[in-house]
Amino acid sequence: MIYILLIALIMMLAIAFICSKGDILSPWVITCGVFLFCTLVASLNVNKWGFTLSPFTLIIIIGGVLAFGAGEITISHAFDTHFSHISKVQASSKEIISKRPIHIPFAVLLLVFLFMAAVVVGYFQKTYEISLLGGNPGGYDLMLKYARDYLLTPGNTIGKVYGHLTLFCKMMFYIFTFVFIYNAVFVKFRPYFLLYLVPAVLYVCIGVIGTGRTFAIEIMAYMIVACFLMVKQRNNWSNRETVIFITVAIIAVVVFLLLFTLLGYLTGKSQLRANPMEFIAYYTGMSIPSLDVYLKSAPKENVIFGQETLYGIHSILRTLGFDLPIFTAPLEFVNFNGDNGNVYTSLRRYINDYGIIGMFILQYLIGVFYSVIYKYVRYGRFSNFAIILYAFFAFALVMQPIEENLLRIHVSTNLVYSLGYLGILYYLFIYLPLRPVKEKRRVQRRIRA
Repeated sequence: MIYILLIALIMMLAIAFICSKGDILSPWVITCGVFLFCTLVASLNVNKWGFTLSPFTLIIIIGGVLAFGAGEITISHAFDTHFSHISKVQASSKEIISKRPIHIPFAVLLLVFLFMAAVVVGYFQKTYEISLLGGNPGGYDLMLKYARDYLLTPGNTIGKVYGHLTLFCKMMFYIFTFVFIYNAVFVKFRPYFLLYLVPAVLYVCIGVIGTGRTFAIEIMAYMIVACFLMVKQRNNWSNRETVIFITVAIIAVVVFLLLFTLLGYLTGKSQLRANPMEFIAYYTGMSIPSLDVYLKSAPKENVIFGQETLYGIHSILRTLGFDLPIFTAPLEFVNFNGDNGNVYTSLRRYINDYGIIGMFILQYLIGVFYSVIYKYVRYGRFSNFAIILYAFFAFALVMQPIEENLLRIHVSTNLVYSLGYLGILYYLFIYLPLRPVKEKRRVQRRIRA
């Protein structure tokens, strides 16, 4: 049955590619692609893990991906009909768009670097103190391992101050990485542009100190999606770079998986598997058979509505005085011939909290959500900010076949703070530097009129 699922996803990817008119960055195309990749990894390990996929699981996965596609098709039809004249101009134009660079003075960059460097130093010291609370006997060798164990305990956090500081630094990474890519794509490259990548390096340091590894997926997904979007924008949304995009994406996935494995050694998790390929397969393919095990098991009754997805809402309610239990985000482990996994695709959490029908409805709405942002990237007047938003949410998009990260992370005050910080930084470092150019163009248009 796993091979039938593999073939079905290949066919659906082809359909999604055709429906999107060959657009490799279509949310549905990306969804089909990542589910296909994880299913391929699972099929290569079917004998080692000793699992058999049920027809019901096949229907659930195909149905969930189809529901996502239905949401995108609904929005695409509405946008493409309304902006059909723009689509025709883009399709017929072979002109390469060039823009003025976004320039940020060195003095301002230096202040940003010093601020983020101070956060890195303070965050490192805070993490070390947390590791001591978690049982670290002393020294920095096992700091990340003990700090991670401590932070995984329900109720333990890094604290609000460093929570906001690290979140602000993440938004710094998004903004300055966008500036670098924007200048590299639309303007002739200059060595000065490399300074805009310093916040990215400092944020990587923060991510490593934070004991997790999913930040690496966020970074790579954001950079690849933002870069591809701007290249397509520069070329009037031509699809001639599709093969190049696919090649770069494959190389990026390989590089990421190697980095993900190396980061695991820092927290002591990769040491559980001496073979890096087994470790990679564990994180990218085991979600498919794990979902099958969940669907075959007796359904459990939730203690509270949205138990596995609405952690942020529950946290807000507890702050307001409601007596609600605290649930941990990691799910229970499933054993496959000695290999344990606790990721089940995003579909498991949706089914657990809202039922099968609810999952299909939610997948449709998520398809609508991503398609709306993507269409505003293509047709909207504020496409620069839309590019950042689409790339910002790309992490949850590419993680669908592994874990649910859209509702768990973004349906919370975290999203409010993130968008607030992002909006302020966008205004200061992107909108204002580009504003003189926009005002000049408006004056020129008035003179011509």
